Amino acid sequence: MKSLTERNEIQRYEREKKRQNLLKRIIRLFIVLLVVGSAVFGIKIIFFKDYNSYKVLKTIDRADSNTVKYRNYGNKLLKYSRDGALAYDSDLNMSWNGSYDFNEPIIDTCGKYVVISSVGSKEAYIYNGEDSGTKISVLYPINDIAVASQGVVALVMENRESDLIQLYDPYNEMELLLERTTNVSIDGYPLDIDLSTDGKKMVINYLYLNNGGAESRITFYNFGEVGKNYQNLIVGSRIYENEIIHKVSFLDNNTVSAYSEGGFRLFAMIQKVDDLYDKTYEKQIKSSFHSDKYIGFVLEKADNEQLYELEVYRLNGKKILEKKISFSYDRVYIVNQQIIFLTDQECYIMRMDGSIKFHYVFDRPITYIMPVTGFQKYLLVEEKTISKIELTEEK
Repeated sequence: MKSLTERNEIQRYEREKKRQNLLKRIIRLFIVLLVVGSAVFGIKIIFFKDYNSYKVLKTIDRADSNTVKYRNYGNKLLKYSRDGALAYDSDLNMSWNGSYDFNEPIIDTCGKYVVISSVGSKEAYIYNGEDSGTKISVLYPINDIAVASQGVVALVMENRESDLIQLYDPYNEMELLLERTTNVSIDGYPLDIDLSTDGKKMVINYLYLNNGGAESRITFYNFGEVGKNYQNLIVGSRIYENEIIHKVSFLDNNTVSAYSEGGFRLFAMIQKVDDLYDKTYEKQIKSSFHSDKYIGFVLEKADNEQLYELEVYRLNGKKILEKKISFSYDRVYIVNQQIIFLTDQECYIMRMDGSIKFHYVFDRPITYIMPVTGFQKYLLVEEKTISKIELTEEK
């Protein structure tokens, strides 16, 4: 049996051992936090750096006119004109091309699919990125088009006192999936149409003239099992008196936006329709832009103001950015969570937190810029060339 002195010595030793172990754990934790903090700080320095120059990695000649238009198409750059379209990958290799003859091309994209037509034409072309395209021929002049991620195409056609809406599957023997006739005197004029990503839902915006006044009517269609329980597959509608809705869009597969000159609305459409968010501005909207995650607006300046107001929302209506901007621009769009402002010779690229990632004044006209795969890599469309560039920081 140990003596009292021995037992006290053992207890003292155990307490000292526990204290040293605790001290070691605290030191290890401090080192881990220091390393993590340094890594986070380093990542922030790298990814939130401000860039004011660039270097050219590859260049090809445009060999086209200034009437040609460019836009992002997934991770590709889409070029289209009156007589054809083609797509470049991130290394400026041509992915596909197709030809047609349209005076004023209208276009819609979803996933790998592109549909192109022209107002008044009786033809549309659908491209899947793998061949030279499939032609859709119809009996009446086309007013609007939309495409889903499986290649399903919606067409709005004008037929005297009525409008005809048809839904086709071009890759299944041109199957006619849906046909609806709308009467102008009853339903109104269809101004805009869009399809959900899965092609199972559709939204149409009608302008209805009523006793000298105008109202907007938004109609929601569901082609699935739920829609079969409703007359004409219509699962919801909204009427807005004395208000002109000029555009409707599926932002993702289940969220619909509607834009007017003074505000916007968001709807959830998982199966039926629910109102998500409604915003009316006192100022007029100068520009709007959206992606599958965000929707944004630039508001016009008041008479006594020098700054525009920029607001960005998530698809549930939560505002994530409100910022005054002093620079002028001609175009604004969003690609890969980057808001891009362009004039004919100046570019601002803004992060979603409102900080300016890149600002540059070019010495020659520019047409388009978009981020591509790779660290700080972009495709830049100038007056005579298209280049792959890397953003740099000029010392």
